[in-house]
Amino acid sequence: MCVDEDNGLLVEGDTGERFFDEEREVAAPTKQVLDFLLTIESNRQVTNIACAALSQAGVIKPWGIALKTDTEERKLAVLHQIDEVALNALSAESFVTLPIIYCQMLSMPHLAGLGKLAEARAAHRGEADRILKSSFIDLNQGDIDVDWSQFNSDEK
Repeated sequence: MCVDEDNGLLVEGDTGERFFDEEREVAAPTKQVLDFLLTIESNRQVTNIACAALSQAGVIKPWGIALKTDTEERKLAVLHQIDEVALNALSAESFVTLPIIYCQMLSMPHLAGLGKLAEARAAHRGEADRILKSSFIDLNQGDIDVDWSQFNSDEK
């Protein structure tokens, strides 16, 4: 984990949230953030390995789609999909990545909703910014408090 020392949020003394406790161990709030980031990284690595196996098996292909909104049609060149013909030709040993294959295929009917979500996001951008800003609690001293337990699935 890195800290941006130039952002103006670091303070010396007893104000603010400490990175380390009196025993020189990582403080609980810092550990929550670190655990959250480590979980994200671990999941990213597993997903990358599975996607590499899918690519090596030849079952991933570009997904040439366009999202239509009320105001425009946008082509998305960054999405990929499972090639069902190639998938059906795979041997049984190749199915270790089957959960990811099914997730992608099950998500395909929801593509129209992606355009609607993009429109809603654009229409409510100001509201989203307001909600985001209100998610951080100002402690009257310029400090920011974030309830990281809201991001930790183990605590729900």
